[in-house]
Amino acid sequence: MDTIRALVATHPALVAQLAALTGGLVLTVIAVRMRAPATSVRANVAQDFAHVVFRAVAIVPLTALLFGLLDAATTGLGLGLLDPLPAAIAAVLYVVLVDLFEYGVHRLFHAVPSLWRLHAIHHAQRWVGPLTTTRTHPIELLVKRLLSWVPLLLLGSPRPAWALWVAIDGFWGFFVHSGLPISFGPLGRLIVSPRFHAAHHAEARAIHDSNFGERLAIWDVLFGTARFDVPADAPTGIDDPSFPFERASDPRSVVRTFVAQFFHPFRRPAEAGGAASATPTRKRTLVGRAMLVGVGLLLGLAAAELVARATGAGRPTFYDFDDELGWAPRPGAEGIETEEGRAHVRIDEAGFRDRDHALVAAPGSFRIAALGDSYTDAIQVELEATWWHRLEGELATCPALAGRTIEVLDFGVRGYGTAQELLTWRRAARRYHPDRTVLLYTPENDLVENVPALSAKRYVAPFFVLEGDRLVLHPPTDGANFLGIPRTTLLRGVFALRTHSRALSLIDFEHLWYVVRDEERERLRFRSQTDPELDRLVTYAQSYLPPDDAVLAGAWRVTDALLTTLATEVQTEGSALVLASGSAPIQVHPDAARRRAFAAELGVADLFESERHLERLAARLDVPVIALAPILAREVDATGTYLHGFEATGLGLGHWNEAGHAAAARHVAATLCASLATP
Repeated sequence: MDTIRALVATHPALVAQLAALTGGLVLTVIAVRMRAPATSVRANVAQDFAHVVFRAVAIVPLTALLFGLLDAATTGLGLGLLDPLPAAIAAVLYVVLVDLFEYGVHRLFHAVPSLWRLHAIHHAQRWVGPLTTTRTHPIELLVKRLLSWVPLLLLGSPRPAWALWVAIDGFWGFFVHSGLPISFGPLGRLIVSPRFHAAHHAEARAIHDSNFGERLAIWDVLFGTARFDVPADAPTGIDDPSFPFERASDPRSVVRTFVAQFFHPFRRPAEAGGAASATPTRKRTLVGRAMLVGVGLLLGLAAAELVARATGAGRPTFYDFDDELGWAPRPGAEGIETEEGRAHVRIDEAGFRDRDHALVAAPGSFRIAALGDSYTDAIQVELEATWWHRLEGELATCPALAGRTIEVLDFGVRGYGTAQELLTWRRAARRYHPDRTVLLYTPENDLVENVPALSAKRYVAPFFVLEGDRLVLHPPTDGANFLGIPRTTLLRGVFALRTHSRALSLIDFEHLWYVVRDEERERLRFRSQTDPELDRLVTYAQSYLPPDDAVLAGAWRVTDALLTTLATEVQTEGSALVLASGSAPIQVHPDAARRRAFAAELGVADLFESERHLERLAARLDVPVIALAPILAREVDATGTYLHGFEATGLGLGHWNEAGHAAAARHVAATLCASLATP
């Protein structure tokens, strides 16, 4: 008994299908004895048993495996519309709504010619008995079982209820196909009976295109597809001379017929045979083909997911969709990141790449909040190697902090612009009451990410827009829907799929987005006319140019307003802002000649226009500022050290490596310490 309980707990779908199959076999014995089939139907029954064996050996284990995969892949993904309801009410509503859903799917398999060719194998039998329910084309069965997961995701019915539904559904299929003279009387207009469903298997198309209900007859009554006037002895089967009907019960004939019936739907459609005999309209044909393509993609994704999980493939995903910020780290997410370097990454309980911190600082400590983007969350290197973590050690010798415990908290998130950093301060960082707040500004990206006109993330990220002198927030939930679907639903779905799917985690959606919006990317991205290597080192050149262009000037006005607002709010909370400007790969590349060539191609004297702009702004705001790029460039000229890039992806490219973080920490600490010494 314990073994059975364990099996039910670990493989509910498998147990449910086996239970239904066992009940169906018992019901078959009863139906055969009561109806006393003639010798001429032995071939039909023998063919049924071939389907039973194939389903038990292949389909049941495969669907159980796929359902287990779907269960693991979609946990936390559904909308959970029934979750707030009591379990009993939720289960009843689930059964009713799923039956309505499957009523629609069943009608679709009759209406679309390409789907009917799959479904026709179920209608082809001349003697309908309990095992007729197993006579389903494997592709149709897999499609319907996979589609049955859709209501589960939408409604959020608990998995055990769904497994129970599979068992009831399976047994009920045997029952309604039994051919027993049972009609349920008045209840027959509510619940599908064997007598009601027998009409659905009539040979005449006008009859078998009725009584579609799987368990509840009420849908046929409501939608006008119910037939209660069909004689009990109406001929069954399909009128299709090309169909490979079973004609013998010996094993060789049964196997041959089984194979022929399997491949029959993929041959040229017959001129006769139920719904297939109707001349299909172009629209219905296209719909059918589109559905088959979609189902094929779904099955392909399921296979890819299976392979990915079996081989351990997949990349860790650390971010979920966020209504306010666009995306945010998922608390508790953990994994090894190998996109550039190699590092163990863990997201703390507050939702950032850091250790867990108490809201209230310990007595005698000095707290620093670090805001920024991917240079701050720095998942390319180990946590101990990040610039903000190194600050704790660098500031240990600062005279102004003698006797204090330095505690640096990370609030950086990959891909954030200054708008999201301001929102992160408001939502998270200020709650920890830092003594100082360091914002690491990324010179190449932040300017273009701060305005929709330049940002490739305009449909995902929030933006502030200047209306006069006032910053007005436009959250990522703004904007038109896509095909009637709210943008937030689409974005949440994309993030959730990538989070829960090993196969989809291998796709770099950020780069894919750039490819999809190639026109926008090409319009903004720098393309060298003299040195192709510069294309690898530079993504955007706008921040190296003076703001002569109206769009650039507008981007700087928004950026200045965001930084001014942040400085004011930080000061209001009893902290003080320190502005640090990082470096881009080209700015600190060890090849000084290449840096000069890039500046010459842009027509500028150097690559530090952003740094000078930020220094002027910091002077007006009276906040400390450290422009790292020119300082690091001088150091690189002396040492030849690569501060960006990794061996696996190329030195000089991408984010800071450990040397870059160490250099940044050293200079930021010096600026911080000097600001603390100033009265």
